[in-house]
Amino acid sequence: MKKFALICENEHEFEGWFVSSDAVLLQSEKGLIDCPYCSSVKVTKQLAAPNLSTPKTKARQQPDIAKVAGAQETPTPIATAAPTQGQAPAPAPAPVPAMPAAMPSGQAAAAYHSALRQAVRQLRKTIETDFTNVGENFAEKAREIHYGEAEEANIYGTCTKEETEQLLDEGVEIMPLPDLPPEH
Repeated sequence: MKKFALICENEHEFEGWFVSSDAVLLQSEKGLIDCPYCSSVKVTKQLAAPNLSTPKTKARQQPDIAKVAGAQETPTPIATAAPTQGQAPAPAPAPVPAMPAAMPSGQAAAAYHSALRQAVRQLRKTIETDFTNVGENFAEKAREIHYGEAEEANIYGTCTKEETEQLLDEGVEIMPLPDLPPEH
C-alpha cells in the first residue's frame, strides 16, 4: 500500500492509501473517493515528492519510531445516555439509508458514504450540544451513574481502550463516538 496526497475540487487536501497510482485514478474516475471535508467526489491525486530511503532519512525517522513504540494509547471519545427525569430524550440522528447489496455505480456508493458521514457528524453535534462533557473522568462518572451513586445524566468524554472494555464488562451502556475531520 502507498500513501497518496489527494485534493478535491474545493481545494481540501487529504491523504489516502492505495495499492497503486492506477488504483487512485480508477477509483477517482468511478466516484469512489470522496473528500472527508465536503463529500465532493471530484478528487485528484496531487504531485508528491518521492520518499527515498537514505542513511540520512533513516536517522531522522528513528526518533519518530521510538515515539510510536513508547506512545500511550489515544483515549477514545465515548458517550452514555441516561433517561433523566423531567428531560426529554436527546433527538435521534437522521437514519442512514441502507447500502444496496449490489451497487449500480460508484456514484451510489459515494452518496451512501456521504449520507453516513453526515449522520455521524449530526450525532456528534447532538451529543456535544445536549450532553455534559466530563473529559477524562468519563469512566468514573459513567460508573457512578450506573451504580446509582450519582444522578442520571447524559454525559460524554474520553477513556482508554482498557477502561472501555471494563465498563462494557460491568454492563455500563456506553457508545464509542466515531471521529471525523471537521467540516470546512
